[in-house]
Amino acid sequence: MKMIIKHIILNYDLGLKGDYSGLYAFLDNHEALDTGNCNAAFAMEFTENEFPTIYNELKDSIQKSVNIESTDRIYMLATDSSNTMRGQFLFGSRKRPIWEGYGNISSEEVDEF
Repeated sequence: MKMIIKHIILNYDLGLKGDYSGLYAFLDNHEALDTGNCNAAFAMEFTENEFPTIYNELKDSIQKSVNIESTDRIYMLATDSSNTMRGQFLFGSRKRPIWEGYGNISSEEVDEF
C-alpha cells in the first residue's frame, strides 16, 4: 500500500496539568517544527488523501502517545485531496475567543421579550 505524506499544522492547549511530555515526544518523533506558542508543523504518512482518514489516523496516533484529558484541546489543519485547507478539533472544542468584543462590530438586532 502506498502511503501519502501530508503536512499538518497542530495547535494545542493542554492546560497546566496536561501531558506535554507525551505530546512533545510525539512531535519530536515526527520532527515537528516550532511555529509559535502551542503550534507545530510536521509531515506524516497516511493511508489516504481524504480529510476524514487524515483526521482519524492522526487522532489515533496522538492518542497512543498522549494522555488526553477532557479539558485538553488539539486542533489540526491539513489539505485534502482537492488541496483545500481543512481544520477540525481532534480533541476538545471551540471556546469563546479572548478577542471577542474588541472589534467595531455593532448589532442592530431587535430585542424580543
